[in-house]
Amino acid sequence: MQRLFFALWPGAALRRALYDLGQRMREEAGGRVVAANRIHMTLVFLGDIPVARTGELYAVGDALHAGKFELVLTQTGTWKRSAVGWIAPAMLPGALEQLVVAMRHHLLEAEFRIEQRPFTPHVTLLRDVRREVKARQTDVSYRWTVDKFSLVRSQTFPCGPVYTPLRTWRLDRTG
Repeated sequence: MQRLFFALWPGAALRRALYDLGQRMREEAGGRVVAANRIHMTLVFLGDIPVARTGELYAVGDALHAGKFELVLTQTGTWKRSAVGWIAPAMLPGALEQLVVAMRHHLLEAEFRIEQRPFTPHVTLLRDVRREVKARQTDVSYRWTVDKFSLVRSQTFPCGPVYTPLRTWRLDRTG
């Protein structure tokens, strides 16, 4: 078995800027800042999947055809229940919503179990937050040209999770 999810990964400069934002958010909310190399946006969490089914997930990625889009992250806050600090777009780009809907459709068609809760696009910047911070507008807009998505394996070690992209697809492909 392997723990898998589909995700968007920002480039190094944006990951660093978001890490720095997480450092500032920690001053108010407490908690642990997510390491820059772990910063991502989960599209669909799959959970534990048999290694033998990995090829089926590659086929799902191959079947998705979408254009690149811009994601503007402008809202920060914390969620008390999950104890995370996050940044998110104020508005969900139609292209992102279409990508996630198509991905979920193909996964269900391939008989994968997926979470049924609505997609809430966000990037986790803090874990184990101690104080709730209401959602608010950031001083700076964090612009992200999204031009690829990945299937990622998550492994947990004493030093924390390690995320390994298994395959990445470009978003400038057409069907």
